[in-house]
Amino acid sequence: MTSQTVTQLLKTLVPDTRVQLCDVQLDEPNQALIGVADEHLKPNIEAFTSTHQLNNAVQFPAVTTAHVCVPRVFLQRDANAISEHTSEAHYNQLVRVYDKKNGFVRVATSNDNYLGWVPEQSLTQQPPAPTHTITNLRAHAYAAPRVQSQQTFELSFGMNVTVINEHNGWSELRLPENSSGFVKSSALMALRDRVFEPSRASIEAFARLFLDTPYVWGGGSAWGLDCSGLAQRVFAAHGIVLPRDADQQEGCGQEINQSEARAGDLFFFPGHVAIALSDKVFIHANAQYMRVTIDAFDADDYGRSLQASLRRTVRVLTD
Repeated sequence: MTSQTVTQLLKTLVPDTRVQLCDVQLDEPNQALIGVADEHLKPNIEAFTSTHQLNNAVQFPAVTTAHVCVPRVFLQRDANAISEHTSEAHYNQLVRVYDKKNGFVRVATSNDNYLGWVPEQSLTQQPPAPTHTITNLRAHAYAAPRVQSQQTFELSFGMNVTVINEHNGWSELRLPENSSGFVKSSALMALRDRVFEPSRASIEAFARLFLDTPYVWGGGSAWGLDCSGLAQRVFAAHGIVLPRDADQQEGCGQEINQSEARAGDLFFFPGHVAIALSDKVFIHANAQYMRVTIDAFDADDYGRSLQASLRRTVRVLTD
């Protein structure tokens, strides 16, 4: 049996290894499967190796949990500092922890099950219990309750934080390593599952706030994001969970004709997604301008090229 054959056969067990751990290869000289896989795949892999007369040397690590203890951290494809960024996790976000290598830890983010490697020091086991959510797109914690003091911690929309004291319009936050920082109370709201009620008008208004946010491959916050990161962030603020990548998001909702598109629908292109503002106008994070822009299918050559490559129009909201 060859490595290519094993890869093809394993795809029938795990169609999308971005969200299900199956980092398994064939050791051809020993005709053995090696690597790491999620424990719940153990019966299937054991049956697979038995059927194909292979030795089973796959490890099934016990899963633990941790929380991100830095403002934001990129998930990386491999366990090294120069590997491609694939997604992003934010302060206090829960992750499932699998294995470790080279000072990196393989994790899956709790909101979308996306897998990647992060530096081990970016995680903690016992964060303070969150009480509030950041509602500003971007904010800073300060060393003292005044804007002239040193900025000590970056904050972004949707981050869950712990308020330990409030006074004169400032909230004191408990931050990593028993430190604290201060943020204006107007940038916070009490912890809840969603910040906005889901409506087309609200989705459009919130998406527009991200205009000119830098385009960052794998990014997922207002400090920098990519096309699917923008869609995921905007819908999450309204209590609607989308997968991480554009091709995964394409499987959500109901397909409609482009002519029916309204604000809050999604346009999908090869490797790209945009949030519709009408049947012709859309907002998206894009590498054409390296920022979040509003474009139209009939406005210029760029818009017309996107129109020609439009794959699917999807309605997530049901109203």
